[in-house]
This record gives sequence, structure tokens and C-alpha cells, in this order.
Amino acid sequence: MVSEQPPSRRLVVDACIVRTAGGEEATHADSIACIKFLEEVLDGAHRVVVTTRIEDEWHKHGSVFFYAWEVDMTSQDKLMRVTDPVDGDFRERLAEIASGPSTIDWIEDALRALRTTCDYEDDRWRKLDCHLVEAAMWGDRIVTSHDTAARNRFSDLAKVSEDIWSLMWLDPLDGTQAVVSWLREGAPEESHRMLGYTSEGT
Repeated sequence: MVSEQPPSRRLVVDACIVRTAGGEEATHADSIACIKFLEEVLDGAHRVVVTTRIEDEWHKHGSVFFYAWEVDMTSQDKLMRVTDPVDGDFRERLAEIASGPSTIDWIEDALRALRTTCDYEDDRWRKLDCHLVEAAMWGDRIVTSHDTAARNRFSDLAKVSEDIWSLMWLDPLDGTQAVVSWLREGAPEESHRMLGYTSEGT
């Protein structure tokens, strides 16, 4: 009897993971954790959403290990290269929140960035990592990143925005999250991994 294969998910890999992975000779615990994560993505069933912007950021920090990983991922058709997606609903929601009673300072910066450029290449938009969220929404609503500041920003946003409440954000450096095991299990949708989750379950 053929065993059932875990489902394949489309996830986003932040450039900080590529930067931290370094190379196979790495000895730092963080580097090893990121290498193991990338190896599991390669060996498993999942695919990675790659926008032009994400790929550019990858290549700014790539190591020999990363480039070999990228070649292998490409040869296995596991990199889903897409034009930088624009999620109009997400951007409209940011505008609504900015004009409402909520006070989330970084949203004003994001909106100023959008208003000052027609092609959304303003550094403020990029540095706020909104492009990761838009890429994840194009895929299966999964971001993998160890940028805790970015996660905290979007967790605050999730409190007032249903659009990203259920978006999962996983940190390969956080041993309590057991990200590699989660990948092997098919990257199931689990509420405690979502941006809107709190210890009270809301």
C-alpha cells in the first residue's frame, strides 16, 4: 500500500535566512539551523514563491551553498518565479487603518512610500517587508523568516486586519517552533503559528 504523501505548500523564504545560512562549513548554531531548513525545503515536497524583489535580495547575500541550493531548486521546478505581486485589498486595508483610530506608525511610512512612486520600488516599502506579505498571499500564506521586528509589525497589524490574521510566520531559529519537522508533516495550517494568534487564542 502506497503511503499518502504530505501536501505541497507554496511558501516565502526571506533573504535573512539566505544570509544567515552561510555555507556548509558554517559552525554557528543559527547558520546550521538555516542550512537545515533550506535543505529540508529542497528535499521535501514544498515549493518557494520567488518574486523579482525577493530574488534580488537573495543574491545580495548568497553564498556558494545558497547558489547550489538555488540551482537544485530550479532544476526540480520548485522555485515559482512570479512578477512582484500587488495585493490591492492588502494595500487598501493599510489605507483604511491609517485613516482610522488605530495608531500603527509604520503604516504611515508604508503609505508615504506608495504615494511617492508609481512602481512601488521605494526603499521604505521594501524595508517594511510588505513585499513578503504580498508574495505569501499569492502563495499559501506562509512566510519563513527570523526577522522578529518584521513579525512584530505584522502581528500588530493582524490585530486590526483580518487580511493577514491567518498568515503563518515561522522562524527556523526558534527551536520551539520545530520548523523542519513541521515542513516534513506537510506544513499544516496551525493557529499558533498565525500572526493574529495570542496566548488567549484570539
